[in-house]
This record gives sequence, structure tokens and C-alpha cells, in this order.
Amino acid sequence: MVATVVTDLVQVLNPAKQRKSYREWAKIAPLLAALIAPVTSLLDIPALTQNWYSQYGSPVKDFTASIVLSAIGLAFNLFANGLLVVRFSADGKYWELATKVSLGCWIAKTILAVTNLAIFGIFSRNAAGFHYEEGFWCAVVSVCGAGIISLLLLFHYIFQGANRGTDDEAKKIRVSGRHFMLSIISLTTLLALEALIFSKIEGWAYLDGIYFSVVSMLTIGFGDFEPTQTATRILLFPFAVLTIAQLANQVGMIIEFFGQRSEARKTTWRLRYEALQDANDDARRNSDKHNPGGSLKKEVDWLTAQARREQNLSEMYDLAWSLATLIVFWLLGGLIFSHLEGWPYGDGVYFCYVIFLAIGYGDFEPGSAAGRVVFIVYSLMAVPVVASFAVQTVTRILGTFSARRLEQREAQRLRDDHPRAQKNKYLSHAELCLMQHRTMSLQEEEGRMRGGRARTAGGGDVRDMRDMRDGLSAGKQKENDEREETGRDQVRAASGDKDVDVETPDSRTSLVRSARGSPASRARTLSLPAPDGENAADDATVETGDRASPVQSQSQTEELEEERALKDMDKILVKRVLQLAVELETQARILLLHALPKGSDAEVLLRADARLQHREVNKLNLEDPDSKMRPEGLVDITEQENRDIDIEDRVRRYRELFAALLATGSKLQRLEGVEQLVWERRTKRERQLAEEEAEPHPESRGRMKEVHDRENMADDERERKEAKEFTEGDASGQV
Repeated sequence: MVATVVTDLVQVLNPAKQRKSYREWAKIAPLLAALIAPVTSLLDIPALTQNWYSQYGSPVKDFTASIVLSAIGLAFNLFANGLLVVRFSADGKYWELATKVSLGCWIAKTILAVTNLAIFGIFSRNAAGFHYEEGFWCAVVSVCGAGIISLLLLFHYIFQGANRGTDDEAKKIRVSGRHFMLSIISLTTLLALEALIFSKIEGWAYLDGIYFSVVSMLTIGFGDFEPTQTATRILLFPFAVLTIAQLANQVGMIIEFFGQRSEARKTTWRLRYEALQDANDDARRNSDKHNPGGSLKKEVDWLTAQARREQNLSEMYDLAWSLATLIVFWLLGGLIFSHLEGWPYGDGVYFCYVIFLAIGYGDFEPGSAAGRVVFIVYSLMAVPVVASFAVQTVTRILGTFSARRLEQREAQRLRDDHPRAQKNKYLSHAELCLMQHRTMSLQEEEGRMRGGRARTAGGGDVRDMRDMRDGLSAGKQKENDEREETGRDQVRAASGDKDVDVETPDSRTSLVRSARGSPASRARTLSLPAPDGENAADDATVETGDRASPVQSQSQTEELEEERALKDMDKILVKRVLQLAVELETQARILLLHALPKGSDAEVLLRADARLQHREVNKLNLEDPDSKMRPEGLVDITEQENRDIDIEDRVRRYRELFAALLATGSKLQRLEGVEQLVWERRTKRERQLAEEEAEPHPESRGRMKEVHDRENMADDERERKEAKEFTEGDASGQV
């Protein structure tokens, strides 16, 4: 399996086939700049306030030119940070102006910083006892950050300069960039204020205060700097809580934003992977070979295997990308710290993972000026990398394997405890529709058998028509009394007995025969009462005919009887369709509420609407036993709030209701043949399977299966010929 996943991953990520869009990268370039910019401002403060070098351990006063250029550079840095916030907030021409001015300020800041370092190098040649201090290294790291920001903004201006950010994605990125900037500015402001207070109380240099604040925020605690004053120990608690919370918020925002873009990119790769599968000739010719018989169980297994393969592909990519990033970051950090601190390379690697895991034994800590400056930047970058690897990748993969094992055990338990329910779980849509037709036919047959007075062929007069109508009216009260207990079970129509040998008759013929057979049969068909007001209208029609012609001919009576029977059955079927539709909506609403995030706007809207419907019905005081008017669809509408629901059972119920709705609708419309198959969403092979299942005689079923197999083989041969013509007609062989 691993080899297959790796092969698919190489095919999907093949650089020769993948078109890299610089414009897409240019869109997020300002976001990366927004993450770096406030840190450069923080480092510019000690670059201005602390000495750049010392000689024989004694600090040497900086050159005036360096101090002036450092002050101007800090001013440009702060102004450029403000312009970054403006460019993420402005629209139209103001956005374009802020973009240009911000880019100019960062380029000017970079040029000033490079000039400052050059002047310092000219006037301070290395001499005996010469040593660079923390202020110098802060200036070096700051100019590197300013240069990276300038390149990112220039890259964005080149590929996105003509776009004023009017498209939806650009607007989303601007909103995210503004949140990034405000969040990181808040974090660096807290660190700057904390460093200032602690450095004054403890008598530390300002950079040492920043270093102590970062070590405390990351919960590493090397122990090389510790609070010795009571005021520091008191103030450390609120500052630590605020900085840790703000850092967690910042890391969460970064992971969420780039995680969403990663999901969108993986969706594109998934579609490309599916296109590669469809372009394969064998896959095209045998697109239905995995399930020639139309079995729902085989289709579910095939789709599950496809979904797991795509999930494995996605998780393999996440693991490879996160692991590669972590290893590169880890080994590069070990190389840097081992060089700056004079450690062996192994000690540098060990020190880096102590930082990653926030252990902080204290056996190794950065002691040099350059090491502390680099540690501040490196540790702030390490936290998102490790969080992305550990939280998003490893945790998700372990959770996936654990969930799969749990699903397998739960499925095995259900198979052992409820074997029949698990068997019926995978009934196809065609089989469900067939069950509904069988149920309705069985109900019609039972109605004819229970009829109190059977009609003789060719007989009937006006009195008989009145008796039929009176039978409907007399049965209405009884049916209403039974409705509360048995209505919902009858609407489900999912318990049809497959062992009963009942053929599905022609819809129109069965309806007419049912009406002729018994006056009570139409009242009991589908166990639904005749609508109110029916008798009065029919009385008027019949009595008028009685006065106009007391003795009617046999043909006129039969035509009137047939018309009335169809009309009565149509009313009953319409009422059944409405009940099925209402309960189908109830099941769909419950499933939708379960799937939506708890407390989301859509979930709250649906739940509030359901509660109001239930409350309005309760206001009608329908709890009275004599009141039988409660709508069927409101019976379980608040059930999901009372107890946990069985999703699989709800899905099964939804499928049964939908099949019953389609079957009843086709009967109501008197559809036959292809029209019935299209309406009930049944394909040819599903129809064949249903016909074979309905055939009671084994020999006839075997002959029917042989005929179907020959038809399917002919269809497969025709599909292979069409696929061959398709592939030969396309020289590239690609879809």
C-alpha cells in the first residue's frame, strides 16, 4: 500500500506536469512580511541603545554616524510597519498608494541599515581585543529581516501590482494580513514592555530583558537569567500569562490560514489524481466493472477504498512536507548554534530539540552575544514549525488510525448483535423501491380480501355507489383512531415481506380493481382516511345524476365508478405523498443539524425554526386524546435535542422514506416502463436485480438471470468498442 501511495504522490506532484503560479505565491508574500516586520522593529531598539563592540571586555562608544543612522532606521522601520497595517486595510487607490509607499520605506530602511554597517566596518577595523557586542548583532539580524521583507513586497508588487486587490481571495488575504499584523504587533509590544521593565528592575541590558522574556514565554527556562527582585517575581506572572496566550493565538492563526490553503491545494491535487485515474484506458473501459450487479455493498466498499486511498495520499504528503521542514530547520539550527557557541555539532542538534520541546534542562544555553540574538528569532520561528508538525500531522495521523480501528470493531459488534439489520442496511435503491411497490400491492390485496361486499362483474347502480361512499365515511373514524398508533409504521413502508409472492400489477388496473372490490378497501388502502368534505361533493354529483336519469345504463355506471375510484385513490396517494415528504424533511433536518457545527449560524437557525414549529403545534392543545390532527412530520422534530441519535439508522430511514416517496409518486402519476425507471432513479441493472429478486420460481429466476447476463455482456462489449474508438481517436490518450 505504501508503494502505491508513493507512486500516486509522485504522479500528482510531478514537477513536469505541475504549473507553478507565481501570482499565487505573490498574493501571500505580504503576509510573510507582516510576520517578520514587528520582530525587526524589536531588534532595532537594542541596536540603537546598546554598544556595538568592545575591546578587551570594555565597551567602546559607538560612532555618531552609526547612532544617527540607527535612529533614522528605527524611525523608517516603525513607519513602514504602520504602512503595512494601512495596506491591509485600504481599498482601491489608497491600497495602491500604501503599497508603493510601504515598499519604498522598507527598501530605504534596508539601504540605511546596510550603509550603517558599512560605515561601522570602515571606522572600526578589527584590532587586538576587538569583540562585537549584542547591539551589532541586533543590527545585522534586523537588516537581514528588512531585506527579506523588501524582497517579498517587491515580489508582490511585480506580480500583483496591477491587481488592486478587488477579487475575493485578495480581500480575504488582506483581512488575514491585518489580523496577522495586529496580533504580532501586540505580541512584540508586550515583549518590548516586559523587557524594558525587567531590565530596569534587574539591572540587565535591554537585549537580555528580551531574551529573558522570550525564554519565559516559550516555557523553556534555561536558568541563566532568573528574577531576583520581588517586583520582578510579582510582575512575571501577568506578563507570562499574557505573552503565552498571545503567542498561542498567533500560532493558531498562522496554522489555520496556511492549513486552509493547504487543503485547497490538496483538493486540486485530488482532482488531478482522479483525472489521472479516469484517463487510464483500463479504468475507462472498466469504470463499472467493480460493481456489475449494482450491489450497494460493493459500491460502498469501492468508494470507501477510494476515500481511504485519497486520505492516505493526503496524509503522506502532509507527513513528508512537515517532516522535511522540521529536519531542515532542526539540522540548520544545530549548525548555526554549534558555530556561534563553539559546540560540537551533536550538541547543537541536541540544543535545538530541547528548544523545540520546551524542555530547557539548562546544561546548554546561548552564552555569546550573537547566539542570544539568533536564539530570539530562531525560537519564535521554531514554535509554529513544531506545532504544525506535532499537532496537525502526527496527531491527525494517529487519530486516523485509531478511528479506523474503532470503526472496524464497532462494525464487527453490530454485525454480531444485529445480523439482519446489517443485511438490510445495504439494500439498493431499486430494492427499496420494489419493497414499496410490494407493500402497496399487498395492502390493496388485503383490502380486497377484507371487503364486506364484493362487487359482481357488470353490476352496480346508484345505491351501490352511495353504499361505497358511505363505507368510506364510516371507516374514517376507525382509521383516525388507529392512525396515532400505526400511522408512522405504515408511512415507513420498509417492512415488506420478501417471502410473500405478490406481483406488482399495473398501477391503473390495480387502483380500479381495488375500488370495485370493496367500499372499505379504498378507505383502508394505505391506511389513510378519505379527506373531509368528500362525501358532500360526491352526494351532490350522484343525486343530480339520479334525478336526471333514474335508470342508468351499465356502461355509464362502470365509467362513473371507475372515475370515482381513480379520484378516491388519487386523493389517498396525494395525502400519503404529503406525509412522506413531511417526514422526509424531518429526517433530513435531523441529519443536517447533526452535521452542522454546534452553535453555527445555520445550525442555530434550523434548530430555532424546528423549536418554533413544535411550539406552535403545542399551542393547539392537541394532547387531547380525541384530537388526531397532529402533523406526522412534527413527531420527532426535537428528538436530536433529547438524546443521541443513531446516524446510520437515520440514514437508513431517510433512504426508505425517499424510496417510498418516489414509488408512491410513480403510482400517483401512473408511470410505466422507462418513465417509471427514470422517475424512481433506477438503472437497467438495478431493474434487472429487482426483477430477479421478485421472481418466486427458481427455474424462472435462473432463466431470467441468463437473459440479463447476455444483455450485460453485449453492453460491455459495446462499451469496450466505444472505449477503443475513443482512445484510438485521441493520439495523446488523455481525457
